[in-house]
Amino acid sequence: MKAQFIFKHLDHSDALQDYCQNRLDEVSKFLLKDYSGHVTFSKRLKEFCVELTVLTKQKPFRSKSHHYDIYSAVDEAILKLEKQLLRMRKKVTHHKAPSLEKSRRWAPKKEEAA
Repeated sequence: MKAQFIFKHLDHSDALQDYCQNRLDEVSKFLLKDYSGHVTFSKRLKEFCVELTVLTKQKPFRSKSHHYDIYSAVDEAILKLEKQLLRMRKKVTHHKAPSLEKSRRWAPKKEEAA
């Protein structure tokens, strides 16, 4: 997945960018179609904040995490994103066609011959 990385109130770090890119590549197997991503790293006082946004055709996925260690914040945000993607993938792959479901539900019952 190609992602844009934004650093607010932090120095740019190639190691952090590579780490986050590798973690996003692992999660990208759950995505269904075309997608793009934005990752924002910021710092407030002593706490790091990581915001992930993945834009797909179905809907946008967002996750946000705060932690004192920036790598732990990345891991927490990735886990939240992974849960969202798994939930959406499950809905899409296990969805039944509405026409079949209605035909079974509203089909006339066979009358028993008495």
